[in-house]
Amino acid sequence: MKLLDIDTDYLIDLLLKLLFTPSPSGYTDRVVHLVCEELERMEVPFELTRRGAIRATLAGQVSQPDRAVVAHIDTLGAMVKALKDNGRLELVPVGHWSARFAEGARGTLFTDIGQHRGTVLPLKASGHTFGPEIDNQPGGWPHVEFRIDELVDDLRDLLKLRVHVGDYIAIDPNPEITATGFINSRHLDDKAGAAVLIAAMAAVVRSGVELPVDCHPLFTISEEVGSGASAALHQDVAEMLTIDNGTTAPGQNSSELGVTVAMADQSGPFDYHLTHRLIHLCKEFEIRHQRDVFRYYRSDSAAALEAGNDVRTALVTFGVDASHGYERIHLDALESRERSRRSGADRHWSPYRCLRRCSAGSTARHAAVGPARADRCPSSSWPLGIPESHTGSKSGRHRVAHARIGFPFRLRQRQRQRLYSLCNLLLIRYVELQHRPRVADATHARSIEQNRYQCGRLPGRRGSRRDTARVRQWRSLRDGRGHQDPQPIDQAAGAPDR
Repeated sequence: MKLLDIDTDYLIDLLLKLLFTPSPSGYTDRVVHLVCEELERMEVPFELTRRGAIRATLAGQVSQPDRAVVAHIDTLGAMVKALKDNGRLELVPVGHWSARFAEGARGTLFTDIGQHRGTVLPLKASGHTFGPEIDNQPGGWPHVEFRIDELVDDLRDLLKLRVHVGDYIAIDPNPEITATGFINSRHLDDKAGAAVLIAAMAAVVRSGVELPVDCHPLFTISEEVGSGASAALHQDVAEMLTIDNGTTAPGQNSSELGVTVAMADQSGPFDYHLTHRLIHLCKEFEIRHQRDVFRYYRSDSAAALEAGNDVRTALVTFGVDASHGYERIHLDALESRERSRRSGADRHWSPYRCLRRCSAGSTARHAAVGPARADRCPSSSWPLGIPESHTGSKSGRHRVAHARIGFPFRLRQRQRQRLYSLCNLLLIRYVELQHRPRVADATHARSIEQNRYQCGRLPGRRGSRRDTARVRQWRSLRDGRGHQDPQPIDQAAGAPDR
């Protein structure tokens, strides 16, 4: 099987776009628009569920029983619980996360008529005023408040701003990519997984590979509050692979390097045959991986099974440190092969790059090539800028003012861009032709309903016809390697993988 090339620049740029688009669970219209625009650009057909989850389709030789790959694009956030007499706001969490990680975070309050910037602070926030009481005050969401960056002193001022109970607050991601290869940001769970899934889709579309069966990339919008993929699956999906974060902490076997294949979570073990097929693929293609069991963890797979879907499920993760806090992953968790361990003098780094997103939403790039031009990029790890006010444009993109970043990640010169391990594993699952069940009616076609979403019309149009010449070329190469028809997985359940 030939591995497909991943556009790594596209992957990183898409991750930054997703991170800067606010999407706490329940307030996901903007990120849904962003993902739909990417699918339209790739001419991948999709539809929206009534709640707003995205179901895309990569057409295969037969239409059922098909496969699904799932990532969620909603994040943690907060909501206004009460308006206080001192002009501050009482909060409740959206999703399951600790107020300890929210203290000091910057965020955006979305009202019915606009938005306001602010900060989450403990009730006693001044060390010069409260002294040792700062360290002795209790923690938790009843003991934090949101300070709005407006001239407000009391409840009346809040009402003038049209602030209401139930308004959403999106927490700033503050992403930073360091010279050592670490990505630090909030909301890497699971926007990093969504970026990997879209980049893998782009590679499949760009290569013109014809899949053996239909595959449905799914993007759910309520995983952080428990429902996730409960109602997003097509009824004829036989296998579902979930992409999410893995926790790297004492007592866990997950790592910030390579892919972590989950064997079980708090809802129980994942499907034995599908999970071990993924492990065999990692071994066959030399993808660094490890296995883990998560005790306090659930994902879209659990939501799908609890909703009564008869589907095999598996979970692959990228290692995240400090999950549901200020998270960190390493670029090695995305690379296709384990890096060769060489001395620092032999490592090749890409040029320092600057990324500026102008108010029109376009991206202008300029790079300083080599240390001699480092004056253009005085820092190798600039934190990204603060989002500007969103104008409510059709594109739904969250504007970013003066967003700069330097991300010199390891890349060998004059060689192909490295494949990424999660992308790699997804692509292998996309195009592998072993252990695939066949159906008799290869002409079955599924009608995709054209849905209208409450935030605007998002057409689920079908993509253009595939390049038949490239498909024939790929088939000839496949047949030249002595390809044999796949064996149904049900007949080979007890047989070891080749």
